[in-house]
Amino acid sequence: MRYLIFLILLFFSPSSFSLELQCYFEEVYSSGEVHQGQIFIKDDKIRYQYFDEQLYTIFVDKYDVFLVMHSNTLISQKYNEDNKTLNEVIKILNENIPNASYKNEHGLIVKTEFSKNFNFIKRISIQSKNLNVSIYFNECKSRKLSSLLFNHNPYLKNNKK
Repeated sequence: MRYLIFLILLFFSPSSFSLELQCYFEEVYSSGEVHQGQIFIKDDKIRYQYFDEQLYTIFVDKYDVFLVMHSNTLISQKYNEDNKTLNEVIKILNENIPNASYKNEHGLIVKTEFSKNFNFIKRISIQSKNLNVSIYFNECKSRKLSSLLFNHNPYLKNNKK
């Protein structure tokens, strides 16, 4: 996967977090490519929004994942792809073990670091044959979030900060 869109969204098990949360994220790829955005979590819903207008926002609820391109927010696409690496990473991250490291027989390595200041992941490192990325979560804070923020249709544009 060129962009790590679904990995981040799906690893947050809705049962793992009962709070409402907003964080900024930065994905740093081994190629030097960097993508930034915000993640919002409320109950069993997640909104993972890239700041780049050429990219998209991802919506996750208990059972479905939707992708909305920033270039045309009137159209949403349901994500149906099965990805073994992604599923393996999700399983690891759902264990919610602070500062853990995991390696499977196929060479997938996942490392997590939790923040000392906030009960949330500070960094995720994912290394595999096709992907080498670190995802940093910054400025995380609990705050009341509108349920409208988690609707993919109609799409509610969110200010960056």
